[in-house]
Amino acid sequence: VDSLQIRDNYITTTDSDADLELRASGTGQVLVPSNNVQIDNDLTVDGTVTLANTAITGTLTLVGDLNQTGNYTLTEDLTVGQNLTVGATAQFEEILINNNFITILEKVNIKGEHIWTHFIF
Repeated sequence: VDSLQIRDNYITTTDSDADLELRASGTGQVLVPSNNVQIDNDLTVDGTVTLANTAITGTLTLVGDLNQTGNYTLTEDLTVGQNLTVGATAQFEEILINNNFITILEKVNIKGEHIWTHFIF
């Protein structure tokens, strides 16, 4: 432990530019149960990450593919800088894209009843 210093509430390496690694033995895990973890710099994960009930405040930069299973709710704007590929029917408010058809749905009020009309292109 010549290259490690434990003092007050921190652990640091004493070798210049040395990494500090936390490792569990065998099939053990490095756990932080019932506590918050704050990372003020970059976080690199090599492997699979499971985020359950996770809120992200600020910018999330993802390099590589994103595999989303389940529902996804977006409450702000989404900007797509390249191509958007959709493998199923998509509806954007009153515009429905299904197979090779673009349908514009319009709600019309006739005698107090709302009726949907369709314009298909």
